[in-house]
Amino acid sequence: MTDIPPSEPWSQQGPSVPEDPFAPNPKRRRTGLIVGMVVAGVLLAMVVCCGGISAFVYVSLGVLESDVQSDVEHLPAIQQHIGDISALKLNLLRSAEMSDDESFAFDIEGDKGKGLLEVVVNGDHAGIGVAKAHLRLPNGELIDVLDPKISEPDTPQLDTPDPDVIEP
Repeated sequence: MTDIPPSEPWSQQGPSVPEDPFAPNPKRRRTGLIVGMVVAGVLLAMVVCCGGISAFVYVSLGVLESDVQSDVEHLPAIQQHIGDISALKLNLLRSAEMSDDESFAFDIEGDKGKGLLEVVVNGDHAGIGVAKAHLRLPNGELIDVLDPKISEPDTPQLDTPDPDVIEP
């Protein structure tokens, strides 16, 4: 007798069916899924990173604007030419043109007028303070806002007596 391995019965092998040429390839589908996940991850990281940076810049500029406004709103030159400040916005173009990193330009508007406020800030751990400030009016006039000689027009000047003059 010859040793012929027993063949499986036809019913266990199943019918011979040709492969579908349009059936999805599982390897290709998995590769596309991986590429899609990587692209989505990179886009999500960009949105989170750029959104975080944008939010930080927006909040920082808001703090700078409010600190500058609180430092200059009570000054006599601002009250005289601008009045009560209704808007103070950072002018990025003019600020970029300024030579110092601590110099900024703000568009300022109030109930009496508007102008361009050029300030030099000195930031430290205690906050932001205005070291120098000039107000440029629409007619081109430049006013030193921090000049102590400028007084409010409603405040009368008090004459201080000269100590060298003796009055009878």
